[in-house]
Amino acid sequence: GHALLTRLKVAAALAMLDDREPRMQCTVTDEDWELAGVVMAVSDRTREGVRRHLAEAAKVENEKRAYAEAQKTIVITETVENAALGKAQKWVRGKIGTEWVTLRTLTQGIKSTIRSELGVVLEQMLGAGEIESEEYASPKGGPSGTQYRRK
Repeated sequence: GHALLTRLKVAAALAMLDDREPRMQCTVTDEDWELAGVVMAVSDRTREGVRRHLAEAAKVENEKRAYAEAQKTIVITETVENAALGKAQKWVRGKIGTEWVTLRTLTQGIKSTIRSELGVVLEQMLGAGEIESEEYASPKGGPSGTQYRRK
């Protein structure tokens, strides 16, 4: 209903612009009605094109925001992981001396918040030649494992 009323208003405006009759007695012809249909079709196409453009611009903006948020999350995660790694390194260096310390003792003693970094820290320290490791067997038939000490 709204589209037909708008088309009628456009047709009346076109009839008034045509100046066929005095403005107070305007008559809409079939030609005015057809031209109003063309105007309405162009308007519909233009509106749809603008809607598509705005939707695409919003999509691009959302993707940019999501990418920026992902980058932020990566930076935060890496910072937290590096901090945990640093804490774990400091803790391990304080626990491993010249006497052998078992992996089990290290695992049980380290805080749960940095426990996941223990393996990485031990591998780094072994790789740097800072510590050495050896396998051991329990003298009472208990579990075997790995032990570490400073070189």
